Amino acid sequence: MDMKSQEVHMPDTDQLVVENIEFMARETEEGWSWLKPLLLWESQAPQRRLLLIGTDITRGIVPLEKSDREWRDRTGFLYQRIMEEAAHAYVVWFGIAEQLK
Repeated sequence: MDMKSQEVHMPDTDQLVVENIEFMARETEEGWSWLKPLLLWESQAPQRRLLLIGTDITRGIVPLEKSDREWRDRTGFLYQRIMEEAAHAYVVWFGIAEQLK
């Protein structure tokens, strides 16, 4: 599932991978209302796994445009919220994974 398209369809599967979640932070005011149905889906069966993939959108550089700064901030808040809910979390940099949680 790719969040660039903003279409969330719950498939009949035990593992759901959602990528480009930073785009949901750009398109929604508080950035994480779309997350609740996904967490509910995962909690409905013990074998289900939700994998969320987000990108570091500014690589530590503060954008010049106000709208881009707001997107960066909302994305950061989204990632913090996800970390609170996550059982496991990893940062992958140049193909090397580091477990954070």
